[in-house]
Amino acid sequence: MAVCGCTFSPGTKAVDAAMFDAGDAAVGSDAAPGWSVDLASQRAVPATTAEWEALLSAAQLSAISPDHLWQMQESTGNLRDAIGVADLQPLNLTTYADSISGWSRVAASTIATVANDGYYTNATGNLDGTSYFVLAYVAVDGAPAMNASLLGVGQNGDHHYVGLTTTPDFAADAIGGSATVGSIGPGSAVHPIALELDATHSTYTIYTDQERIVGPMRATSAQGALTVFGNVTATATVTHYLYAALWNGAYAERSDADVKALLTTMGWTVSGY
Repeated sequence: MAVCGCTFSPGTKAVDAAMFDAGDAAVGSDAAPGWSVDLASQRAVPATTAEWEALLSAAQLSAISPDHLWQMQESTGNLRDAIGVADLQPLNLTTYADSISGWSRVAASTIATVANDGYYTNATGNLDGTSYFVLAYVAVDGAPAMNASLLGVGQNGDHHYVGLTTTPDFAADAIGGSATVGSIGPGSAVHPIALELDATHSTYTIYTDQERIVGPMRATSAQGALTVFGNVTATATVTHYLYAALWNGAYAERSDADVKALLTTMGWTVSGY
């Protein structure tokens, strides 16, 4: 679906937050001119295709709405895909509706220190020459005892993922590859994390609001679809997931300027690229 020139009434008044899931501002209010916004943090959390189209238009990006969107506000069971048909299934030790400091919305979390822990789907994420762009709002509870993985795409030897070192620092990593480690740790705050796998240009990049990390893009061989928020390869850490979206195909291929414009429009202060 192409970006639309949607208009929203500037005179619409805010509605009490109790009427909205996760404390989001009313669309059309001053706090959220064309998309849902978390009331406490003032970060964008678009809830529909139309809201994403409005945000992308405001960011002046030639893109379409995500192929998949996970609000991550459930209290149990699967995390529903609000746009596509790729619900995230829980695996092993997970928790729901965890309170996050500075945010109105809650988080789905991992709590284990073993591999294979989190939320996953096999409905998307096959590295068969397809490009992927995954955006998530993530917070971690301190440094892991061993290098951990936070989210990733691709099965088996194709798997590329966002790592977290014992330092702790974010890292761009892949099965059988050498990690590229960043220099700015997450602390205890929520950060936007974007994982971009650009099959056309054979590049793998991780973005946060603080830095850009270019990772080891390994050759892939369509070993199966997997998108995971959590881990399948490295030790898990206590990680909180508040929101996520995924694009595949040509619109998953973004420049540094595109990513910065996107995150800035979503309310983040971006530096480092």
